[in-house]
This record gives sequence, C-alpha cells and structure tokens, in this order.
Amino acid sequence: MDVLVVDDEPIVVESICRILRESPLVGEVFTAASGTEMIEKCRAYPIDLIVLDIMMPGLDGLSALAEVHRINPDCLGLVISAYEDFAFAQRAIRLRVVDYLLKPVSRQTLLSALERSVRHLVPNVPVFTGKEGEAPLLPPPHPVPAGGPIAEACAF
Repeated sequence: MDVLVVDDEPIVVESICRILRESPLVGEVFTAASGTEMIEKCRAYPIDLIVLDIMMPGLDGLSALAEVHRINPDCLGLVISAYEDFAFAQRAIRLRVVDYLLKPVSRQTLLSALERSVRHLVPNVPVFTGKEGEAPLLPPPHPVPAGGPIAEACAF
C-alpha cells in the first residue's frame, strides 16, 4: 500500500513516516505539507491511503481529500488531528475516512489504524497484530489474492 503523509508540521510528518516504514504493509511513503501539495501528489502517484491533518495553511485537509476523491475515489483517508470538533468528525465521516485519531497518536494506535485501512482496501485479507512486545502487523500465514503491494507485503 502506498501512503501519503500530509501535515504542515515537519516533525509530525517525520514521526509518522518512521512508524509507517516499519510496517511490511506499506510500500512507498510520500509526504506533503499542504492540501494543495496533497492533491498534486495524488495526481502524480497511485496513492492508496492518505494520513492527513485537517488544519493546514491554505486548503485544509478535508477539502483536499474531497478533491482527491474526484481524482481517485478508492483512495482512503486517515485523519490525525489535534481538533476534537464534532463538525470536523462529521465531515470526515462523509468523506469515508477509515479513522479519526487525535494528536498525539501512539505508535500502536497508528499501526492499528493502518491495519483497518488494509482491511478496507482488501477486505478478505486477514492481518494479524502480535502480542504486546512483538512486532505488529505480521502477514497472514496463508496465501492472499495475487497482485499489488499488499499481496507482496503479505508474501514477505
């Protein structure tokens, strides 16, 4: 699964990318610092999941996600925001985001949301999380449908 991380705070982007790159479920990880840049990246690359902040200078994350859905309706969104505002959550639900996480987000919470995202993309592929202290998101022990980076990650 190719992921785009969008946030105007470089340290947040770096932290999220570091966690995502640990997962065998993630292929390429791209970054953007604004909603406008997010749309440009989605036009240039086949993004499967966007991990995005809502409040950014210029075009906000949810407005940008609505535009991305015009380009790629199958692209999933995962919101990580400092805002608990119900109106934001409602908008996110209408845009079919996989999850709405509040900052600061823990490593395990992010990886669990990543697992849910994989299940949205490929519903019949089981993804297992390890016990406490074990590596999370281990690939399933049996074959998965052929094709794509998710199948390659699961085969790995």
